Amino acid sequence: MYEFIISRARIVLLGVELVVIFSFVGKVVVDTQAKNLDDSIKLADRQLQSIQLVTEPALKLLQDKAEIYRRSWNESNYYSEVSREINTILSNIGASLTVSISGDKVIITGQNDLAVLSRIEDILKRSNTFTGTVVNRLDASGTDAALTGSYVLETRIAKLNNRTQL
Repeated sequence: MYEFIISRARIVLLGVELVVIFSFVGKVVVDTQAKNLDDSIKLADRQLQSIQLVTEPALKLLQDKAEIYRRSWNESNYYSEVSREINTILSNIGASLTVSISGDKVIITGQNDLAVLSRIEDILKRSNTFTGTVVNRLDASGTDAALTGSYVLETRIAKLNNRTQL
């Protein structure tokens, strides 16, 4: 019976030693995985901080620029029809003129025969697109038959539409 107890005790001891060994190996594996995971978290955190310092300001700037562009587009006026009509009027006249549009104000500057100025002024006054057409400055020279000079003609756009919303 002694031998039976000793052989059983050895088996129990061997089993306990195996459990301790497997526990130790398991703990080493889990600790190694935890350490690797901790290292990868630190690496990801460093990468995130570098992105935050370098890329985030650029992305915020791009986002701000897009918002400013959207707002300026939505709040600006639509000049396509007005410029098309001005080009039609001036191309029929055949004079060399400078046109500037600011807000609802159109300024036409030229230097040529004053009969051309008279025709432009008449067309703009008859147009439904423009109001308040006046000659602001006129420097005339020449004879009554061929009066030439430089002039500045101003008019206002009667109804200025906004762009379509983005």
